[in-house]
Amino acid sequence: MPNVTAIQAMSGRLPTVIAAGRTVLGIGLMAAPSLTASTYLGESAYRHDLRFMSRLFGGRDVALGLALAIADKTNPKLRRDLLLIGAACDAWDATCAVRARDGLPRWGKALVALTGTTWAVLGMTAANRQA
Repeated sequence: MPNVTAIQAMSGRLPTVIAAGRTVLGIGLMAAPSLTASTYLGESAYRHDLRFMSRLFGGRDVALGLALAIADKTNPKLRRDLLLIGAACDAWDATCAVRARDGLPRWGKALVALTGTTWAVLGMTAANRQA
């Protein structure tokens, strides 16, 4: 079982991990939208309209990731706000996945719901550490 010091050290790195994860996913969605999105959209990821939307969402994640990465550590309020904005986006992604009815594979809905919820919780946890 990890000790309290190890948990505190890991939670201190959460903003960096979140920023890196967002940026890498976003770049993947922008550069190779069909390949990246096929993990949750299946064959639909190769449609022109969904490639377009994947690139848009990739841009969102790159912007949020880079903003968090360059946010000055001496400004905890800015980092907290960025973490909360990202957590809200992730919670919305999870909500959309849960509410999706047709067209999205079951495993895709489950994947987006699970990852969206996980990243939202991590973002809120990291934001609370900034306060």
